[in-house]
Amino acid sequence: MIKRKTSKEIIEKGNPKTEQVYIKFPKKELIKISRDENEMIDRATIKGDDLYKEIISEKDNKSHFILHTHNYRTTNDKLPFGLPSYTDLIAMQSSIKKNAYNKGEIIAQRDSKTGEIQGYTFLVNVPIKEISKRKLSEFFKIKSHHYISEGAYQAQFYNYYNSLEEGNPKEGYEKLRKICDEKNWKLRFVPAKGYYFNKSTGNFEKGSGLEKNLVAGILFSIFGSLAVLSLPKINGFVFNNSNSIMKSNLPFLIGTFLFMFGLFFWVRKLRKDLK
Repeated sequence: MIKRKTSKEIIEKGNPKTEQVYIKFPKKELIKISRDENEMIDRATIKGDDLYKEIISEKDNKSHFILHTHNYRTTNDKLPFGLPSYTDLIAMQSSIKKNAYNKGEIIAQRDSKTGEIQGYTFLVNVPIKEISKRKLSEFFKIKSHHYISEGAYQAQFYNYYNSLEEGNPKEGYEKLRKICDEKNWKLRFVPAKGYYFNKSTGNFEKGSGLEKNLVAGILFSIFGSLAVLSLPKINGFVFNNSNSIMKSNLPFLIGTFLFMFGLFFWVRKLRKDLK
């Protein structure tokens, strides 16, 4: 039995100095659709290629993501490589309208020297039929794409682009959040091990991993709560019955633990979905 290559293995094998473009089907290896290893690809045109159409037509489960790489360069005029570009947003909007099977975009930020993946950015389209009734009412409280003209969205995308070009990644990040809320796109940043997403720079950078922070948060919540509840006096108030206090606060402790624990495994699952 041939072992399936992970997305990480396939991406890191590619040239880190140029963008590569792939199709990602659920639980399948990445399929490369870039035409030339040394060619910068305009993804808006690659989706119209015969190769892309041929691959889609051959699949029983046609749901897929388009994944492409951004190559992180440490320079004085460093750009936000973890954020989608202006053309990335235009391409996604165009693609999901033309192809209902396209679920969105994934950006893999790579080190331009080593090729190492530093993190993934997910832009996921959520169709109205998949929104719960409770969420549906919230959805129509904001300006959905049904009530915003194409011209207005182009202006939003362009304003986002201007923020990045003017060296304001944090401002661009906030504008991107607003665009995603209005278009009902889910935006997720999943750092690789040893990295974190810095919204002030728009890059995945070396530092404490999210999973490590979540574990620390779980342990801190548990031991901190236990320590406080075990104190005989707090602000002069004497706890005569520590057992009853512990019992009354037990649901809160359990709820906090389960929430942090669930968040930890949710992050783990996002990474595994790319394998």
